[in-house]
Amino acid sequence: MSCFNNNDKALLLRTDFSCDEKWKKCVHIIRQPGEDFFCNMDFIDDVIFSGKNHQEILGQIPNEYLYPVIFIADKITFLSDDFPCLVLGINQYNRGLSFRAAACVLASVENNLGIANMDFEDFADAVESDGVFRGFPRPSNEVD
Repeated sequence: MSCFNNNDKALLLRTDFSCDEKWKKCVHIIRQPGEDFFCNMDFIDDVIFSGKNHQEILGQIPNEYLYPVIFIADKITFLSDDFPCLVLGINQYNRGLSFRAAACVLASVENNLGIANMDFEDFADAVESDGVFRGFPRPSNEVD
């Protein structure tokens, strides 16, 4: 798969093609610059991935793909207004493990994992009761 050849950026694969408008909105949210993070992803909008589950995707990722995770926009992603994308571990330490992250925090997840500032488990352990990571709680003494 040629989309895996670019190691400069993480990948977000679209596997659900039921609504182009929701896909566009999800991508727009992810691309919004944050205070501390920026979007460093390529968005793969190719029907070759239509309906693929995460096990099938894992089987297609070459060893040369250097990022520790791949992001997936699947059917579940488009059922919610916060677009919880699947974060799928692909390296030797977290291969096949996953959690979901809301689109608005996906850049922070990617940025921190991409430079190994944080580990997969740091985010996976911080998901909310519905299994979605929406950010770390702010310290109660932090002033707005």
